[in-house]
Amino acid sequence: MVKICVPIHISGVWMPVLTDDPLTSGSIGLGLVVSPEIVAEVERGNGVVFNGTPISLPNVEFLSERLGKYSISISSKVPLGFGYGISAAISLAYSVGAVEHSSLSEKEAVKWAHVSEVLSGNGLGDVIAEYLGGGITYRKKPGAPFIGEVEQIEAEWESVYSLPLERMPTIKIVREASKVDPRGLIAEFQSHRSLTKFFEVSKNFNEAIGFKSELPDSFRKKGIVVSMAKRGPGWIEHRSTQGGARLC
Repeated sequence: MVKICVPIHISGVWMPVLTDDPLTSGSIGLGLVVSPEIVAEVERGNGVVFNGTPISLPNVEFLSERLGKYSISISSKVPLGFGYGISAAISLAYSVGAVEHSSLSEKEAVKWAHVSEVLSGNGLGDVIAEYLGGGITYRKKPGAPFIGEVEQIEAEWESVYSLPLERMPTIKIVREASKVDPRGLIAEFQSHRSLTKFFEVSKNFNEAIGFKSELPDSFRKKGIVVSMAKRGPGWIEHRSTQGGARLC
């Protein structure tokens, strides 16, 4: 059994890029790679357990056919299916765990993690962001790790906070995001790289696709609200993580 730690990813601005190859499909945009990390135990076997409950995930079923059959037990302080990139984190943990039990190269295995997410209709840019880590990130080129390109943005900040509201399928968000070109917002952020500007452009983008937050210094992303300040009970604290998916 091996233990894998993977940060979560909250995407603020993004544009789907779908090609005829899942390795080059993905998204460009801005996001936060943050704690609390998931911790996954991977060993030979079958099945997925999330916070003590057996579940079924199509991305893991796909990986089991490509990388071998393993059981994976995940401990997470944030829920699955709300907008934290947990599905991608699980795919990464499965892939890195498979490397430790086989002759697979990590470079090859994590590419399959990305493919599993694309084909399952989950996050298009979560895998590459979570694999590299880095707080505020700019996904410059879509695709799997070692194919796409991510830049880590240096900016001073300590914590942000989120409140889970509802579980929501990613495929619905992809359809809405495809109607909005965020490149102007990305350029606006590039002119003043800061956490405050990240929140400003993320709020503008998410409101354009129909997700609004009435709270100041916040934005609604999929099934969560993300805020620069803690608002009360139930809010989860997130800190920048410099490291990505790894043995822990």
